Amino acid sequence: MKHVITEKIQDMQKKLLGSRSKTLILLMLSGLCVSATAEAQIPVILDDIGNPQWAAECGQTGGYDACENLADQNLKGTGIPASLHMTAYYLLQACKYGNYEMCEYAYGMAETRPESIYIRGEAAQILCLKSNHNYCVVAFALFSDSDKPTYLPQIVSQSLEVGCEKGNALSCSRLGPWYDDYKPPNGVTPDLTKALHGYSQACQVESGSDPELDDKDLASMCYFTYKYGLDVKSGSDYQDKAEEAFVRSCQFGNAETCETVMSSFFHGINGVREDQSKAAVAAERACDLGVSSGCNFVAHSLMRQEDYATALTIYGPSCESSPDSQTCTGALTAAYYATSPKDATTTKYAELACEEGDGWACFTYGYNTFWLTSNGNLPYFQKSCDLGHENGCVEVARQAEQAARNVAIDEYNERVYNEQMLPPVAIAQPPTWDDVMRASHTYWSNWKPSYCSNYTRAGQTSKVECADY
Repeated sequence: MKHVITEKIQDMQKKLLGSRSKTLILLMLSGLCVSATAEAQIPVILDDIGNPQWAAECGQTGGYDACENLADQNLKGTGIPASLHMTAYYLLQACKYGNYEMCEYAYGMAETRPESIYIRGEAAQILCLKSNHNYCVVAFALFSDSDKPTYLPQIVSQSLEVGCEKGNALSCSRLGPWYDDYKPPNGVTPDLTKALHGYSQACQVESGSDPELDDKDLASMCYFTYKYGLDVKSGSDYQDKAEEAFVRSCQFGNAETCETVMSSFFHGINGVREDQSKAAVAAERACDLGVSSGCNFVAHSLMRQEDYATALTIYGPSCESSPDSQTCTGALTAAYYATSPKDATTTKYAELACEEGDGWACFTYGYNTFWLTSNGNLPYFQKSCDLGHENGCVEVARQAEQAARNVAIDEYNERVYNEQMLPPVAIAQPPTWDDVMRASHTYWSNWKPSYCSNYTRAGQTSKVECADY
């Protein structure tokens, strides 16, 4: 007759039912002090203690009732010393011989007893294989440390493979490193196919859906999916899955990874094919994480689509907070087309871009503020020319010619002014006719009619009127 489970075991059941999540299981494991011997192993076989008839029946298929009776006898200490260790053992036997529910009791009974660690491990393994895949990762926690006598790599391997196959993400995340060829555990042969399976399955977990795997963990799983995906079947259709995992590794919030993903797809390097759409996805996430190159990529794509206004909302703040030649020139260009060439926003970003070494920006700023300075903004045009912008050089030459003309005009005006400042000079009277005649040595006193000659006084003329000369 089946023996009734005692109240203490029922209390244990309540405890287990309240702690079935893998989070609580791992928390219980974390404080365990292991002191088992190296000879212990799974499956657990101990010498029977208790009713011989029950012991004989317990070793038969379907003999779980007898196993439960032995568990109760060892729990109460009826005719034998009470032993929680043996209680857990017989609960485990009841599970092995037909009542899988008893494995949870065995697991719970053994969890606080270091000497029962193998009972606990086998119970967890059976639960992993038969019913509850959350127990699969327990073997990793109990038996994966090669520095302890409880190291059982085969049990760990089997449990992790089963757990991952059943969809336990934590098991998958442990399976990848377990078979990875980087520092493989003792006694474990590296297997990149199995490692890749673990990594790729864990990579599919959504952020926040598993309390044991944070975004950093998931990003690593996706990165190794990409890495080993290329190594195992490079060039095949699995490469697409590897590339998708590479993009996904960025989505979990690592800024540096996002920048690498963006650059890799943009240039078609690091084992992936050039894919601007995937580069854009990574760039958007990188921008969300504050990576300026990611924001620049997104803004540049918007510029190519002639969406200058939206591009300006990205380039502008980036230029103002962390000025550099790329972001500020982008902001200037976006403002130039989104607003107008001489708009105040254009002028603002032109000045910032000029400070970062853009020749066109220096010319634009000089042109837009030409009349605000007394020197025609010559320093900005000169800087524009020095930076290789041809229009800047043209403007410098024009201003040089204008300056030369201005010098000539200034010199002429100064000379005229100086002349005007001299004392006035008296204006000479025009000469009289007599003065003219005197100057030519012809005097009126010697004048005589033309028909009279100098010789009339000598009587060489017959005119009477000439006689008086």
